[in-house]
Amino acid sequence: MFPKRLLAIGLCAAILAQGGILRAQWVQTNGPWCQNIRCFAIHDSILFSGTWANGLFRSTDNGKSWNAIDSGISRAGYNNLEVSALLQKGREIFAATGGGVFVSANDGLNWSPSDFGLPELNTDSQSVFANCLSTDGSRLFVGTASGIYVSTNNGSSWDSISSGFTGNDKQIFAMTSFGSNLVAGTYGRDFISTDSGAHWEPISIGEEGDYVSCFLSVGAKLFAGTYEGGVFLSMDSGKTWAPMDSGLTNTYIDALIFAGTNFYTATSGGGVFRSSDSGVTWRPVDAGLTDSNVNAIMVKDSNLFAGSFFSGVFRSSVSSIEWEPMDSGLACTISAITGYGKYALVGTDDFGVFQSTDNGSSWLPADSGLGSYMISAFATADTSLFVSTVNGGIYRLTNDGTGWNASLTNFSSDLTDTGVVSLCAKGTDLFAGTDNLSGVFRSSDIGSSWTFEKSALFIGGEVNVTTIGNRLIASGYGVIAFSTDNGSTWTSGNTGLTWLDVNVLFVAGSKIFAASQGSGVLISSDSGSSWFPFNSGLPETTTVNAFASSGPLLFAGTDSGIFLSTNRGGEWSNISNGLINRAVRRLQVIGSNIFVGTDGSGVWRRPLSDFGISSVAQQLPAAPLQIQSFPNPFSQSTTISFTSEAQGYADVRVVNLLGMEVARLYTGELSAGEHSFSWDASGFAPGMYECVVRMNGHAERLPMIYSR
Repeated sequence: MFPKRLLAIGLCAAILAQGGILRAQWVQTNGPWCQNIRCFAIHDSILFSGTWANGLFRSTDNGKSWNAIDSGISRAGYNNLEVSALLQKGREIFAATGGGVFVSANDGLNWSPSDFGLPELNTDSQSVFANCLSTDGSRLFVGTASGIYVSTNNGSSWDSISSGFTGNDKQIFAMTSFGSNLVAGTYGRDFISTDSGAHWEPISIGEEGDYVSCFLSVGAKLFAGTYEGGVFLSMDSGKTWAPMDSGLTNTYIDALIFAGTNFYTATSGGGVFRSSDSGVTWRPVDAGLTDSNVNAIMVKDSNLFAGSFFSGVFRSSVSSIEWEPMDSGLACTISAITGYGKYALVGTDDFGVFQSTDNGSSWLPADSGLGSYMISAFATADTSLFVSTVNGGIYRLTNDGTGWNASLTNFSSDLTDTGVVSLCAKGTDLFAGTDNLSGVFRSSDIGSSWTFEKSALFIGGEVNVTTIGNRLIASGYGVIAFSTDNGSTWTSGNTGLTWLDVNVLFVAGSKIFAASQGSGVLISSDSGSSWFPFNSGLPETTTVNAFASSGPLLFAGTDSGIFLSTNRGGEWSNISNGLINRAVRRLQVIGSNIFVGTDGSGVWRRPLSDFGISSVAQQLPAAPLQIQSFPNPFSQSTTISFTSEAQGYADVRVVNLLGMEVARLYTGELSAGEHSFSWDASGFAPGMYECVVRMNGHAERLPMIYSR
């Protein structure tokens, strides 16, 4: 896996100069697709989709690409981005969410709350959950976790029409108006009202526990889809019901529509079924449908659209059913990437783990047994793969001969803080950085038990932990600390640290790279004791979210794309050509490729051969700069000299014992060879100073004594 020697840095520089790297492009892999599509709506030629955890999207090109449209919908609290239903009425689009009802009058570009009269936002967030929407042409109805509400002024205000509903009856799953009647399916019983909701009478749709998920009216027929009981039909405005499920091999119904002369139903686990005889018989129509968990279905002109649980949106012609994915813009947000044997694995923000054996040409879910789908990190210890989650602790993959689909086993029984944000291995020891308790947990028995290593240095927030040699390096709010005794004690390494919050730590060779929100890159060459900025070529105020390295190459993933340094961080070049989404969350070299995880656009890939090397290579250690000063001690001025093996970016400055800069002697490009600079200390207080020289990603310090 590792070649004996790395290619010369000069070769990489030559390729850059010729523009080869800049002309090559990143290629998007086939997902993984993560948007759990719950509902659709259409207005004019614009398609709208609502997702379970990531808000609203719209498409203006018949579903080929999708863009997020949640302006005005707060992402904080009360599950506002969990969209259960969409309804078009006139020029308005209404959205039922976990935070109530929102409305847009400009095709989804902006949204505002439509909640006057609905349950107030309070500590019981479930009370505001809106599950379904319906209209009879003039009135609007919304079914919530607290009953049914009606609006006679297009959503400006709402009034309760749930008299007589108690307990589970208030959990409204589906409702519709049919003629002069209202029909509702709840978590308890099913109901009908013949007087606009003033009074309700219980009815029976299927067996007890066959919760109604949707209604569909076509002429004099009223259909109900149930979750477990299949499809039912009423010919008397909802008073009595008969099963209509011949041919349905899956009876978990999520949606019903009528298109042309056919009925279609979406099922959870069985794909899509079609009936050409008013629901008497059904047959599957799932050619090309790679996700059988279909939550929503819609017709637009001559096309059908299916919204799936794992795989986004599919489209098919009505005349000839052959589904094809329509997922551009609906891919996952990637939170972790690793390689393990023949697998490339990615962790996502909300949808668990996916694996690929073909360099991303296809991705499959690999999260059986996971208690949380919010993935934070991977680590390998003693040949075992571990995955950490944001709110569910740590799990280990157990391969007992049944292959990758073996279940994941929770190894978090002693992990009293399950909010794990970072994970690393040192030999057979595992270390987990957490959020709630702001510290590091250690396991010395492959995750079977954990002990908490708390330090007063970590005063709050997330703790990121990694290893270099025999040291642990951890960052918390306002501190970078190192430990030489497996976390029992910690020493501050804040010299040169100008940030309060370090969110990324990365080790390449003998150097540690740190990044913070909007503050660029710091590098330590002394195992984390002191830090210096290396930001030449990076946009100002950029946020670096991830690093990766291969041989002489160092990659940085930022909110502004991907940057490459061929001189260990001395200078950076933008190599984002072809990367449509520049919000990069994670980077990882796997085999002969570098993989990129983005914020909402899945995984991208590029061969290392684009950068002049064919596979992972180890980087040779940088030669020492051999800093000297003469005279030292000195009474007024001294001359500082050093030698560099190669041309590159250099920074020469003098700092006091607190690490504060007192003089900058040089910043810019230097040729290979010997260099010297003079410092006149007149006007400074006598005492101990240090000269700090950084060049080609290498940093060295020289103590100097100024005495009069």
